[in-house]
Amino acid sequence: MKDALADFTAQELDVLERLTALIPPGKEDWRPDWPGDSFSLGELRLHLEDATNGLRACLKKLNPNLDFSHTTIAEAWDSIHDDQLASVIATYFSPAGEAFLLVYLKNLQHLGRHLMQLYIYLKILGVPVSSSDLYGFAEPD
Repeated sequence: MKDALADFTAQELDVLERLTALIPPGKEDWRPDWPGDSFSLGELRLHLEDATNGLRACLKKLNPNLDFSHTTIAEAWDSIHDDQLASVIATYFSPAGEAFLLVYLKNLQHLGRHLMQLYIYLKILGVPVSSSDLYGFAEPD
C-alpha cells in the first residue's frame, strides 16, 4: 500500500513540476477576472509549495528523524512501512489526531485540487495544456 501511495505522490509531484514550468514569464501577478478572491499565479505557486510541505509534514510525523533538507519525499517513503499507515498523528486541524493515511490523503487531495486550479489558469492564459499534462498519461499516437 505504501508503495502505491509513494508512486501516486511521485506522479502528482511530476505534474506539479510540469505545470509550474509552463507558467508564462511575467505573469506572476496575473489572476483570473471572476467574482470572489483568487490567488495570483505567483501566490498559487507558493501555495502549491505549501501543499507539498504538508505532505512532508505528514511523513515527518511518522518518522521524526527525517531531514527534508537532505531527503526527498520519495526517499522518505522508503522509511515508512505499511503497518504505520493506521498510526494516529496529531495535526493543526486535528490536535487529538487522525490516522496518518487519512491525513496524508487529505493533503494529497489539497495538492491535487490546486494543481487543477493551476491547469485552469494556464488554459485561460492560452497555454497549450492538455489532460495528459494534468494526469500524466501518454497522448495517443
